[in-house]
Amino acid sequence: VTSLRKVDWGSMRVNFFVMFPRATMTDVPVTYISAFRAPATPAESVQLATAAIHEAGRQQARVLCFPECFLPGYRWPDTRLPVPDPVFLEQALVALAAAATTAAVTVILGTERCTDRGLQITVCVINADGTIAGWQDKGQLDPDEEQQYPAFGADRSVFTAGPLTFGV
Repeated sequence: VTSLRKVDWGSMRVNFFVMFPRATMTDVPVTYISAFRAPATPAESVQLATAAIHEAGRQQARVLCFPECFLPGYRWPDTRLPVPDPVFLEQALVALAAAATTAAVTVILGTERCTDRGLQITVCVINADGTIAGWQDKGQLDPDEEQQYPAFGADRSVFTAGPLTFGV
């Protein structure tokens, strides 16, 4: 370790990088980081996600990861999204699974689920063939999120996309 740095996890900007000379990492897959515009409405979240999935396919990406609650949009403290709608969420997943199939991209989608315990922050992993690989529910909430998202997960899931095995 040559240096330490304080990271502002509350910032939506990239505030750290890990860099290696390419020549020393010839067998390691390349990863690109991109900033996403936060959707203003649930419908816009589907439009932006679909466009990003198609662009990832065009760029020959194998995996595309969206931020937490990208679908239907993060419930920021001073914003108002419509009440959680399980029908909308299901229809959106069908549309995004179709986009994943067309683009041949595995999608890690930050979203919400309506559960018996209330609204829950989760990730849906959509395989490149459009099937649902599974879910990973958020288990550690910021205290400010607990009222909005009373349900939380405790299990850990592991997923596979081609040669990549990952947890969320």
